[in-house]
Amino acid sequence: MDLDYSLPHLLVLLGALQGLIFAVILFSKAKHKADYFLGLFILTLAYNGFETFSAFSGLSGHFYFFDYFSFTVVFLSGPALYFYIRSVLFPQEKRKKSTFIKHMVPFAVLLVLNLSLFTIVTLVKAGLVIINWDIVSVYNTLGLIAEPLSMLAFVFYMALSVRLYIQTSNDHVATAIASKKGITRSWVKVILITMSAFTLIWGVVYVFQGLFSTLGIYKYYLVDLGLTYFIYWVSFAAHYKLQQAHSQLNKTKPSTISIKEAEAIMAQLRELMSDAKPYLNPKISREALAREIDLSPKTISSILNQHHGLNFNDFINSYRVEEVKLQLRSPKRRTHTITSIALDAGFNSQATFQRVFKSNVGMSPKEYMAQNVS
Repeated sequence: MDLDYSLPHLLVLLGALQGLIFAVILFSKAKHKADYFLGLFILTLAYNGFETFSAFSGLSGHFYFFDYFSFTVVFLSGPALYFYIRSVLFPQEKRKKSTFIKHMVPFAVLLVLNLSLFTIVTLVKAGLVIINWDIVSVYNTLGLIAEPLSMLAFVFYMALSVRLYIQTSNDHVATAIASKKGITRSWVKVILITMSAFTLIWGVVYVFQGLFSTLGIYKYYLVDLGLTYFIYWVSFAAHYKLQQAHSQLNKTKPSTISIKEAEAIMAQLRELMSDAKPYLNPKISREALAREIDLSPKTISSILNQHHGLNFNDFINSYRVEEVKLQLRSPKRRTHTITSIALDAGFNSQATFQRVFKSNVGMSPKEYMAQNVS
């Protein structure tokens, strides 16, 4: 058996083993549904690593299992990544298991086809079955169809994941959420950027594969090594950040209010905040706000805490910050001090205002003025 065990190939193999171990750990110690989806996603990358090592090392010439499942697991990696991102960004969202199962249908169909081909080939090699048609040609045709479809499927789920991320920053309340769960969102952002880069390289190589024809199976080498590094990075370098993100998820408590009901109440709250601007009152209370929309203070707290990761002060201050930003950009308020604008917006102290503004906006009020006021 003449195999190639060069260093790059061994790195791919060790990365696949690391991914397999890490996925098992995530499955066995899962405390949140996001752990299961991340474990499944890492498992698909580990499989890709084993498949790559098999091809590059020459093992596929003696062990043909991976040859009959190319581009199959990719149909599983897209949904796994998407539902992981969704579970991280919306930890209280309740989804039926059947929803995820529906997204696995393309993977299941291709898996059944490939299992059938693999079984036939195994029986033929064992001399138990004799067939008169070229099964290799059938498989090659299936591969030609599966590769672009798997790429399009992964791009589709990447687009869905990016859209979810963008949804968490569509308004200033979401910005406040981001400031409270900055670790979680930054973690998601890194994953999306990294996987987008891999997807782009994959697409370039596929579209212009004529330019890489001399490389043969090595044309995706850069992507494969990059995914191997990603597994190492997630397992080791980013492990602390991953733990922080997941610990934030594990602190969340199940909500007794449905998502639909919570969205309806939040719409009422936003309308009230926009029309009456109760946040301008520095003494506004949860009880006073609840009376305005005929709800209990406990219900408001439940929705803010369990569905948006905010407490009452976070919610009110997010509107005050937006009011300050609006006034800082207004030519009519150029003669007013930042402190007076903050107090008019409902803040009751300069120290609180400075802390909340920087937390929500990511810069001090003076820095904001320098960038937005000409």
